[in-house]
Amino acid sequence: MKPATGHRQRAAAIDLRMRQLAEEGVPHSAIIERMTVYVSDLGVIWNATSDAQLAALGREYPGFHRYATLMEEAAETERQKPTRAYDDLPELADPLREQLSSLLSTAASLERDYQSVIDVAGTSASTDWRLPLSGLHAQWEADLIRFKMAIQDASVPQKSRDMIFLILERMAQLISKLEASLQAS
Repeated sequence: MKPATGHRQRAAAIDLRMRQLAEEGVPHSAIIERMTVYVSDLGVIWNATSDAQLAALGREYPGFHRYATLMEEAAETERQKPTRAYDDLPELADPLREQLSSLLSTAASLERDYQSVIDVAGTSASTDWRLPLSGLHAQWEADLIRFKMAIQDASVPQKSRDMIFLILERMAQLISKLEASLQAS
């Protein structure tokens, strides 16, 4: 049984980005941070495919396989630590968890879409990308502000907020950097 088209698209996007990072010479140790926006896509694939489908995706998209392996190794290393910075933190309430999941998913879409436009910018890119991507980016930023206010109002521990905000800030910087590079071209 073949993986669903959506899973193949996600795996292809991960594969492409991993190849681009390799071409840029990004060290292995920096890949996880540079690929943060793809964690939710990897999770969707991981949780919705059979072992056989996952193996097929890995064969078809070697960059996807490398990323999945890297994340699995990182998770195992993390599990083996006697203590972790987040061990004593409470889980987010469902509404906040859903908002965060949506932010991560939209950030991944933005990063993928901006990167796709950058990939063709030297050949046949038009300015048709500006309105939809700029609109989605503005919506994501507004959702991010609402999430930050909601998490403050929910009395989530500062340590939790700091960890979440650090990840979201890195994503925001990456997305803004990608948009700026397209604006300059």
